[in-house]
Amino acid sequence: CDWGKTRLLLNDISICLRNAIKNMDNEVCLMACSRILQWGGVSRGNQERLEEIDRTEGLLPYLLKAKEALQADLKKCLEEGVVMNSGFTKIYSLYVDDFVIYDSRGLRCAI
Repeated sequence: CDWGKTRLLLNDISICLRNAIKNMDNEVCLMACSRILQWGGVSRGNQERLEEIDRTEGLLPYLLKAKEALQADLKKCLEEGVVMNSGFTKIYSLYVDDFVIYDSRGLRCAI
C-alpha cells in the first residue's frame, strides 16, 4: 500500500464527509461513510449498522451527537450509545479532530 496515495485518498474522503455534515447533505454523508468502511475493509456488519442508524435516528444527527460525546469523555460515549468498533472509529477519525483509529481485535483485558 502506498502511504502517499492513501493519505490523499483519506484526505479527500475526510473533506467530503466534513462538507456533507456542514451542508447537512445526508446522501453524500452516507456515501462518504460507506467509502471509509470500504477503504478499511470493514464493511461487513458496519454497512448494515450505518444504514440502520440512518433509518432510525438519521446519520447526520448521529454523527453530530457522536462527535460531541467523543470530545467529552468515555462515559458520555456510553450514555449516548456511540458505536465503538474498528469500522466506526475509521469514520470518526476522518471527522473528529485528533481522533485515532483503533482496532480492538487482539486486545485482551485482564479482570
